[in-house]
Order: sequence, then C-alpha cells, then structure tokens
Amino acid sequence: MSNLKRQKENIVGGGEANSSSSLRQRMSDVRNEAEKMDNKQSYGVLFDVDGTLLDTYQILEDCFHKAYKTVFGHDGSFDKFASTIGQPLTEQLWLYTDDPNVHDRLLETYRTINSSLKDEGQPFSGITDVLKILRRDRYPIGVVTSKLFKTAHRTLRKAGIEDCFDCVVGADETAHGKPSPEPVLLGAKRLQRPPEQCIYIGDSPFDLESGISAGAKTIAVAWGQHSLDVLAAEHPDAVADRPQDLPHIINELSHV
Repeated sequence: MSNLKRQKENIVGGGEANSSSSLRQRMSDVRNEAEKMDNKQSYGVLFDVDGTLLDTYQILEDCFHKAYKTVFGHDGSFDKFASTIGQPLTEQLWLYTDDPNVHDRLLETYRTINSSLKDEGQPFSGITDVLKILRRDRYPIGVVTSKLFKTAHRTLRKAGIEDCFDCVVGADETAHGKPSPEPVLLGAKRLQRPPEQCIYIGDSPFDLESGISAGAKTIAVAWGQHSLDVLAAEHPDAVADRPQDLPHIINELSHV
C-alpha cells in the first residue's frame, strides 16, 4: 500500500473516529440534561396561602374585628390572632373564649363575613410569574393551607390562580392541622411524591414546623406576617427575600 493511500485511510478513519466520539459526547450531554430534568420533575412544590401566595393580612384583620364586635359587642385585640396566623382558624379563636358555644358563633360569624368578600386577597407581586415558571418547568405544585378546602378553592379562584395547582389540601381534610405534619404529608401524597421529595413554602413557623416534621424541605418567605427571627428559629432549608427568588431556590434544593 502506498504512503498516499495509507495517509488517506488514516485521515478518513480518524474523521470517522472523531465523528463517533463527538456523537457519543452529544448523546451523553443529552442524557445528562434529561437526568437533570427527571430529577427536577421528581420534586413536588407545596405552598401555603395566606402571607405566602396571597396578601391577606389586612383582610384577616378586618374580618376578625367585625366578627369580634358582632359576637362580643365590643372590639378585641388582634395581637394573639396575628401571632398564630398559619394555624387553623378554629384553633386561633380558642384564644378568645373557653365557651364552645361562643367559639362556634365567633367561628361562623368570621367565616360568613369572609365568604361575602369579593376580594379575599391578591397574589403578591411576582407570585403569578413564579407559578408560570414552575408550570413551564413541569414541577407538580400544590397548596397546603389552614383554610377549609372549599374556602381555599374559592380564595384561589377569586385571586385568579386556582388553575395553577395540581392539588389543594384544606384544614378540614386532616385530623390535625399545622404545625402537625399531616397536612404536608397529604399534600405530598396528592402530588404522588414522597415527602422527602417535596418542598414546602410558607411564611409562618407553623408552616415550617409542619414541613420539617413531615420530612420535606422548607423555604421561609420574608414577605409574610412573621419576622425573620421567628422563621429562622425553625431552621428552614432556605429563605426567600422576594417571590422572584423562589424559582432559583427551588431549583437548587431539587438538585441537592
């Protein structure tokens, strides 16, 4: 075989080898990206509502004062109520009476006032975009709230974001509400994920305690009713200063 022919075969052979190597590398890159996406999709994301998704603080306070005046004939302090936002309403109202009949009247009055509102809270600035990003990235997402199931759906519908979620867990669906792990465990079950592959996002220590005790990862948000010191004491996995920070934090936690 002539030197020229050998050189030609070497050139052709080397080109084929290089081409195969390049193809294998591209296929490997595609597999790696697919694995990352599969890993991302394996995580479910659960949100609290009041103070996390929706700005409801003033609405909650107004409903409290109207209900309290209706039942007791005079106004009452909102402080104890405010400090326990995140727990089921029925638990909060026991702070104001030991009488079951008075408690039930206060509870029913509050709910009647709240349900009559045209606006039960609007999304915080940036929240709607966050939900769109999570849907785009194919995260299963749900709500775990201390509102009743029907109330939660009504509130989310009025806020224009009900269709963003794959599931909703209400306070009337578990034997124990937050800070028990039961609500987050039910949320994980409805997203068809183990709790260890869920991220729970909330603005109260009761949210974080519920998520942590369920085995989920947790993100505390800084735009809700509770101070950062109170939230930090629960040792969440991360803190979001703004809604716009959530997609990055969720992405980071779902790849740890």
